[in-house]
Amino acid sequence: MRPPQEPGLRAATRRLLDVPAETSCSVWERARGNVEEYLRVFGRPEQLAAWRESRPYVAEVTA
Repeated sequence: MRPPQEPGLRAATRRLLDVPAETSCSVWERARGNVEEYLRVFGRPEQLAAWRESRPYVAEVTA
């Protein structure tokens, strides 16, 4: 269980960082960008395409 946040902590952080409220993003939005970058560098082209199209990707297994 997370401890309760102090009132106005998020607003104070935004003021400190000078970030407008409408530019905030979720953890998923940041993680999605990281996954995209990782796949761009290390993934197979068809793996990256599957990620962008939100479909599963299973690599072929060769013996």
